[in-house]
Amino acid sequence: IQPLHDALLALLVRHLGLPGADDELLRLAICIEGLGVQLHVGLDINEAIAPGVNTAPGAIDRWHGTLVRAALAMVEAEARRRGRFLGEPTVRSTL
Repeated sequence: IQPLHDALLALLVRHLGLPGADDELLRLAICIEGLGVQLHVGLDINEAIAPGVNTAPGAIDRWHGTLVRAALAMVEAEARRRGRFLGEPTVRSTL
């Protein structure tokens, strides 16, 4: 887990133009990582409260698009909080 976390932090540092990771960036990375973790840890609960959202044809592809958009929104919010303008996202989801 640590190498993947460190890689995400490095990407966020570079993307936001920061000299290094601070506590807020650590929190952001953990929040982004939590998006995917919730799908696995809460699979049975998610299916109970939203039947079919995980099992419908193409569900994984739709989740991919949703998670990417959510992560990008969190990164954009952190950039705004820091007074940084990122411009248009360089990653686009077609889902």
